[in-house]
Amino acid sequence: ILKRGSDLGFTWSYFGQGYFYFKGFSVEQDFKKAVELFRKAADLGNDDAQYHLGVCYHHGYGVARNEREATKFYHKAADKGHGVAAGI
Repeated sequence: ILKRGSDLGFTWSYFGQGYFYFKGFSVEQDFKKAVELFRKAADLGNDDAQYHLGVCYHHGYGVARNEREATKFYHKAADKGHGVAAGI
């Protein structure tokens, strides 16, 4: 279902697939794949994906650790109303 939704361009599907790779739910954990999918959803305005990209950049999950990029994505998510990102 998530794959089909992604094929149709639904941001929640990109985010959902990314989260499965991020956590290793039903797939082998793959931070690089998670970042790729989070980025697709984030580029389409998904605040959860923007927040999780911030987490990836903050901790260096699947990307080089980069506080500037982390802050950028946390702010994007907070601007969209993401509660956790707003508290960072």
